[in-house]
Amino acid sequence: MTKRFFSNIVILCVVLLMSGILLFIAPNFVLGQLSDDFNGELLIQEYCEDSDGELDIELQKLQAGFIIYYYSECESLNENHCSFSQVMNDWCIDSNTLLEQVCDGNRLSNQEIVCGRGCNASACIS
Repeated sequence: MTKRFFSNIVILCVVLLMSGILLFIAPNFVLGQLSDDFNGELLIQEYCEDSDGELDIELQKLQAGFIIYYYSECESLNENHCSFSQVMNDWCIDSNTLLEQVCDGNRLSNQEIVCGRGCNASACIS
């Protein structure tokens, strides 16, 4: 087994764990970190966390990462039908282009990055 294989397994485990956290306890856990905008009578709440967000984009593109995104238009935290969570992985659009998932504040965004040496396993080849 290669080092990259084990790295991908670890990333997958982290993604699955974070998905479970968001689906079951995120509304209560991230309440203090949500961006709140009052829109009519609904409280719109957004939360975005980038697994490699502490790195600048030049370093982010060299490692596979993911975004955890939570969005709610609920009037209270007891409602389930008015919110969703999503995990978005970085991925290679083609052999030379990476779609890097990023947070723009608390909003989900992405950037297309042309990789000088090619794209493989959700990262630019270093």
